[in-house]
Amino acid sequence: MFTWTGRGTDRGLDSDADPSTGRTGAIDLAPGEERTDLDAGLAEPEVNLTLTKDLVGTATQGAKATYRLTVTNQGPLATQGNLTVTDDLPSGMTFVSGGGCSATASRVTCEVTRSLGVAESASIDLQVQIGASATGSLTNTASVEGQQIELTLSDNSDSATSVVRTASPPNSLAFTGRTLGIAGAGVVVLVLGVLLLALRRRAGHGFAGRRVRGRGRMVR
Repeated sequence: MFTWTGRGTDRGLDSDADPSTGRTGAIDLAPGEERTDLDAGLAEPEVNLTLTKDLVGTATQGAKATYRLTVTNQGPLATQGNLTVTDDLPSGMTFVSGGGCSATASRVTCEVTRSLGVAESASIDLQVQIGASATGSLTNTASVEGQQIELTLSDNSDSATSVVRTASPPNSLAFTGRTLGIAGAGVVVLVLGVLLLALRRRAGHGFAGRRVRGRGRMVR
């Protein structure tokens, strides 16, 4: 007979599933043995966890990037115990930081320690470092696992593919403009100096001419 968990008339014979694994214990029967007192229990789902992963901003060579991992509990019950999120980073990407997260080699593990009610979500901002020589696109997958019975597991993981942008070269235009500005200022100072010198020489020649003409006249 099949019943829902805990519905059997004799709890000693009711094969309630282990909430952490969803499995029952094994019962061995000898060849030809029959037992009619066993109740094959069915497990009711307690939660349905979903996970989405999105890149916030862009992924650029040699720069940091942020991925947002969002865990949602679709119910029918609130979560109990920690939820574990794992993210295997691809080559060209290394872990930097994340709330409740730690890394062992390329595997990042994050813990959601608070209970999530029905339709409630928790987000983790995972910061990574993009390699200076990374090119093309980088794809990695994150997944979530709880401690309660869950029958739908296909939506417990999500992948994000990010196109790596090439790092911009140094701002040579701004540097050239600055250099030209300094050079231009030098030219202006030089021109002003030449003009001032020319004016002084012209003034000096004019004064000397008046003195020469003055010598040619008799002064009484």
